[in-house]
Amino acid sequence: MRALLGWASPQDYWFPEVRSLEGAVALFGIALYPYVYVLARAAFLAHGAGPRQAFFRVALPLARPAIVAGAALAMMETLNDIAIPLHFGLQTFSVGVFDAWLHMGSAAAAAQLALAMLALVACVMMLERWGQRGRCFAEVGRMGRKPKRRRLIGWRGWLATMLCLTPVAFGFIAPAAHLVQSAIGAPESANGFLGLAANSVIMSALAAVAALLVALGLAYGYRIRPKRPLKLASRFANFGYGIPGAKLALGVLLPLAAFDNWLDGWMQEVFGFGYGLLLTGSIAALVFACTVRFLPLAHGSVEAGLERVTPSMDGAARTLGCCPLGALARVHAQLLRGSTVAELISVFVNCMKELPMTLLLHPFCFETLATHVYQYASAEQLEASALSALAIVVVGLAPLIILSRVMDHTRKQ
Repeated sequence: MRALLGWASPQDYWFPEVRSLEGAVALFGIALYPYVYVLARAAFLAHGAGPRQAFFRVALPLARPAIVAGAALAMMETLNDIAIPLHFGLQTFSVGVFDAWLHMGSAAAAAQLALAMLALVACVMMLERWGQRGRCFAEVGRMGRKPKRRRLIGWRGWLATMLCLTPVAFGFIAPAAHLVQSAIGAPESANGFLGLAANSVIMSALAAVAALLVALGLAYGYRIRPKRPLKLASRFANFGYGIPGAKLALGVLLPLAAFDNWLDGWMQEVFGFGYGLLLTGSIAALVFACTVRFLPLAHGSVEAGLERVTPSMDGAARTLGCCPLGALARVHAQLLRGSTVAELISVFVNCMKELPMTLLLHPFCFETLATHVYQYASAEQLEASALSALAIVVVGLAPLIILSRVMDHTRKQ
């Protein structure tokens, strides 16, 4: 615009400051709105979003749990993010934990900030539960009916198209096009790309498989033995996604470091030599932290899949001589194929783009695509990280495409 309009200095024009609190809010909004959109769209397809009056009086109130769930997911992602606040110079809880631990070397200050952050998250969740007390959001009657389409013509059609295209253009098309252009114009961004991609794939695949095994153990264990301890264990395991990554990494790092130091001291005392740090700073610690944080995604998918399997299938497997593990391997595993694939993709994608835990827990000389993008972006070398950032975007499209196809298939039925 300076070249087009002949502006010579900032005194000739004014633009809002992007690197500010308002700019960060706008960026998070256009990046995370799909969390609300996807869940709300599913609710509207199930309830049937009709004309304007029925939409505001019926469909929108019935979709409130889905909208709140999407907003809560967006809030968790915002609280977890560390790259945008650091890049914009904002002081958030995640940035405070990061600075206190890595820059100041104060584990106590980092732990205090983490506890304050957890208290804030718990208060928000309790307020929402309190707001829903005594209310029922179930629909009586036929569910999943196909909403009637209303064709918009003239200026209404163009207006609706522009309104719907705006978040997609600013949230995906424009940044993706910029990344493609930067990757083409900066061949050096391909240096070491295959190694970074391999590290990300290995870490994400291990975490996805580990989350699947733990989720299967919890969900199937409660199915065959519906006892209260297993139910409480399942609920406790689902708290992981509500904990921001920096806080969870701190909670994993401190006990592992204490255990390594104790074991190293014991070996020096008994055998006369030590081994250093075994678990701290290893890929095992990183995989464990990712498994804990994204276990709710795996558990929800597996639990929903098991609920669709009738209990008579368990009885039939037992009469044919299958033990519980045999029934899981020969019967339930086949019926859960779709749910397990969805779980693996979901956890894999989330681990690929996870940054706070990877920054705090990754081993030395073990960089991932996310940490590579963060390091170059922090040094204002955005073009050098374009290819890695574009790879994360491409991988993140997989679950959205699958989910969109599933919703469209459900709508046609």
